[in-house]
Amino acid sequence: MSLTESMINELLSETKLLPLDYVEKLRLKERKDSAHSEASCYIDGVKGHHYRINIRKSNINPLDFSIILVYEDRRSHTDYILTRYNGDHGSHKNVIEKDLIEGCHIHTATERYQSAGLRIDSYAVKTKDYSSYNTALDSFIKDLNFRMSGQGRVDDDYGGVVNE
Repeated sequence: MSLTESMINELLSETKLLPLDYVEKLRLKERKDSAHSEASCYIDGVKGHHYRINIRKSNINPLDFSIILVYEDRRSHTDYILTRYNGDHGSHKNVIEKDLIEGCHIHTATERYQSAGLRIDSYAVKTKDYSSYNTALDSFIKDLNFRMSGQGRVDDDYGGVVNE
């Protein structure tokens, strides 16, 4: 099964509820026998969809990171990577468009890449919205409509909540 463009857009725009302890859950933990640290957090959407944030960051190169939003389709037991906010860890080539992306970039799920037999999140665009892991995480939280469970919006500067 693949996701349509309208379903991808619906999932990306759905309000996603961060648990009150999301900062602790997203605290990077160094992997044994690895040069990377990782974190993961489960998230529910207000429309009943289930998501997971996966983070991977190099302990050697601060620009080698990936912040990933995964949609967990529990009916089909399938995980779909909806987007990845990547650092500047080498160039990326969009296979269909044949363009080369340098620097920080955002991967987004597309129906056309799935139809071509490629990874759902193979398409990427360069971004100037962030230039580090911390600013990428801020953009990720803001862009993908995350909110604290049962409260106002997430305050980008402090990770706290602003009641509206």
